[in-house]
Order: sequence, then structure tokens, then C-alpha cells
Amino acid sequence: MGWGKIQEGLYFWATLPKNLNVSFRLNKGILCNANSNKNILFHQHLGHSASFHHSKCHIFPIAKQSRLPFSQSTSHSKITFSLLHMNIWGPYHTPHRDGSCFFLTIVDDYTRTTWLFLMQSKARVFSHVRNFLALIKNQFHKSVQRIRTNNAREFFNHECSSLFTSNGILHESSCIYTP
Repeated sequence: MGWGKIQEGLYFWATLPKNLNVSFRLNKGILCNANSNKNILFHQHLGHSASFHHSKCHIFPIAKQSRLPFSQSTSHSKITFSLLHMNIWGPYHTPHRDGSCFFLTIVDDYTRTTWLFLMQSKARVFSHVRNFLALIKNQFHKSVQRIRTNNAREFFNHECSSLFTSNGILHESSCIYTP
């Protein structure tokens, strides 16, 4: 921690006078006390006074995050199955009893209904997607207009591209590191 002076719109480090009692200085007793509340210690690391309670601080929750939250999406589908979100996850450290350790999730954007498919390998993605599209067409008499996926290479191959094109489905990919 330090003390700054503003000069011409910029902050410059300044040294603290020795006789100044600054409440945000951390003493060894606080840092070494094993019974201290970790939130209070973290709050004091932000440079806030120990007398200022961290529950009143609007910066505290944001400082604990590794990145800012994403804004709420205002675009939603107007009809069922017009947009499907697909994601592959895994491998999970503990396989299912049938050996599955990968997951394919499919979410309908309109209803937020979620389907989960367990897979032993990522090579099964195409067959699950193909069967799911057939299920929608036969059971619900609907056709999918768009599929949005992460950038998993299992969605960007000749089989999936041909399947999407032959069914008139637009394939969208999300930006990396976004929900």
C-alpha cells in the first residue's frame, strides 16, 4: 500500500509520514492470526480501512472475481427449437459405470429445456446430434433453424457441416471464453 498525490490529473506515489496513523496498514498480528476472517483480510488488502465493514463495499465482490460478469442477453428465440445451444464437456475425472466421461448438452433457447447425452468419447457427438435432430423432426414436427456451439472441433468437421447444410441449419459459434 502507498499514498498518492494527484498532479496534473495523474497519481504519483508519495511516502507516508512516520507519525501518521493510517488505518489501512496491516500489522503482523492481523496477518498471522489464524482465526481472522478471510473476507476481512481480503478487504483490508484492497486498502480499505478495518473500521469500514466489507458488506458495505461495492468494490469487494467485484475484486474477488477473475473477470466482470457478462451482461444479461436480451435476444431470445420466439419459437421452440429455432435455436439450440450445444456444448461438449469433459473428460470428467470419475467415469460413469458404462465408461462415459464426456457430456453433450443441448439447450433449447426458447424453453431452456436441456438434454444431456453421456459419451465414452467425443467421436459420438455426430451420431447424437443427428439422432436428436431426427427426434425433433419426427416427434415435435419442428425443424431447427440455428445451432450455436462452442468452438469444439467435433462440431467443425465434414460430417456435422454436411448434416447442418442438408437440413438448412445455420451453424453459429460463440466467441471463446464467453458463455
